[in-house]
Amino acid sequence: MSIDITGKRVYLSGPMTGIEDYNRAAFDRAASDLIGAGAVQVYNPAVYINDYSARMYGHEECMRPALWELAHKPWDLTYDLLISLPEWQDSAGARLEREVAEAIGMEVHDLGEVL
Repeated sequence: MSIDITGKRVYLSGPMTGIEDYNRAAFDRAASDLIGAGAVQVYNPAVYINDYSARMYGHEECMRPALWELAHKPWDLTYDLLISLPEWQDSAGARLEREVAEAIGMEVHDLGEVL
């Protein structure tokens, strides 16, 4: 049974660091598939990362805007759920995003539960 995401705002999370092109292909494919499954909005962090930003700011500084996006949007624009890409458990950042989402009462699912 898959989770219905029709009309939902989705925060997409997953491993990036140490993966070729920051796992952009997997993030982009998942974002497209989630929109195709009915999500009205998908936050795709791969859109915002590149070699320059990763070298210039490092992992910790790159996590700041992601966590801000996850937890500090106005109430009427908050995400309904966080969807984790495969192998999220291997990523310190994705584990933290998931923990934050759970702590603020956001619904959390693996991508395989939705698609």
